[in-house]
Amino acid sequence: MKINRRRWYRWHSFSGLSLSILLFFISATGTLAVLSHEIDWLFNSALRIAPQSETAELSWAALYGKASHAYPNARISSITAPINTGFAAEVLAVKPDGKRFRIYLNPYTNQVTGIGRWMNWQRYLRQFHRHLMLPTTLGVTLVSSTSLLLLISFLTGIVNYRRWWKGFASVPRKNNKRLFWGDMHRLLGVWSLAFILLISVTGLWYLGERWGLAAQYPDNDRQVMPDGYDEQWREQITPQLLQSLQDKVTLLYPTLVVRQLQLPDFSLTKLSSTAILFRGQADAVLVRDRANHVAFDIYTEKHLAIRKGTSLDVHVRLSEAADPLHFGTFWGLKSKIAWFLFGLVLTALIVTGIYIYSLRMLKETTKQSSLSGPKKRLISDNTTVVSLKALAWRGMGCGAWVGIVLVVMCLVLAVLCEVNS
Repeated sequence: MKINRRRWYRWHSFSGLSLSILLFFISATGTLAVLSHEIDWLFNSALRIAPQSETAELSWAALYGKASHAYPNARISSITAPINTGFAAEVLAVKPDGKRFRIYLNPYTNQVTGIGRWMNWQRYLRQFHRHLMLPTTLGVTLVSSTSLLLLISFLTGIVNYRRWWKGFASVPRKNNKRLFWGDMHRLLGVWSLAFILLISVTGLWYLGERWGLAAQYPDNDRQVMPDGYDEQWREQITPQLLQSLQDKVTLLYPTLVVRQLQLPDFSLTKLSSTAILFRGQADAVLVRDRANHVAFDIYTEKHLAIRKGTSLDVHVRLSEAADPLHFGTFWGLKSKIAWFLFGLVLTALIVTGIYIYSLRMLKETTKQSSLSGPKKRLISDNTTVVSLKALAWRGMGCGAWVGIVLVVMCLVLAVLCEVNS
């Protein structure tokens, strides 16, 4: 059967309207998540550092020494370089009771500037957007599956908008609300086509990774915890050890700009690693810091492995590229601001799509209500013209309730997490 334009429009409406409440929430939280570190920077003064002209290399040994001296009972699991100018370095630490928290240090003086909670704005927005605070597999599956609806909206939108490539310079008509918002919806759509396609594809990639298509990284940097292990790691990891290893990294991998120090996992299991990892960026593009590292054994100081992003296979490189492309982190703050603006446009497309559908249904309802006899179509027992809100709700069907239940559940879980933190 030949699919006419009206059927294409119905597919476009269905994909954008049925779960529009959930799509709006995912899009809005994802947009905020792009700048989540900057939001934390605004709310936590300990993160704000007066930038200096010097760009000296971070002293991981000094940062570790200051943090461990300030909080001697905490176990330090990682140290991360400032993500941008004016940011503090961040230490992730674990209290004796198992609760995680953050220690912030001035990257120029290595002095502690304050602490922060594990569940900060960045974590909440990440978990809202990634898996709705639900168990990871269930949540990621639900969220990533909406990428299919986004992809359908992308394809059907192109089919419905004839000669869409001419729409980049179009000016919305002001004859009436329906024409104006319809033109505005199409204008926003054509300018964000590439972004929508990118978000859809990377979202589906995350779905595939969650269900068996995850890339396998080389596993040559792990050492099994020796038998009879005790708390000697507190004496084993010292600023002197870290400085010695940092000097070795410079010799072994000169082009590596270290962005994170990952300390050993002392969870007392057979799979625990005794490796210290110096992670960062080097020659490969569109990779996370974990794509490049130098690993050392904590006890022998032996060099275990060098991982280079340029040497990883195609599957791993695609996996590494997903996050930088999805969240726009590949060019620092510039690309993040661009992705934030595109995210606002995508969120606006969802809202304007709902509004346009309601106006269209209102027009059709008004026409049909003027008929007589069996063709007369009443939306309610007493009226033939209903509010736009009611029309939008009717168009969403059971998808409206699905979206509301999931969003409310997400917020309730966030409150419970806040209470228990």
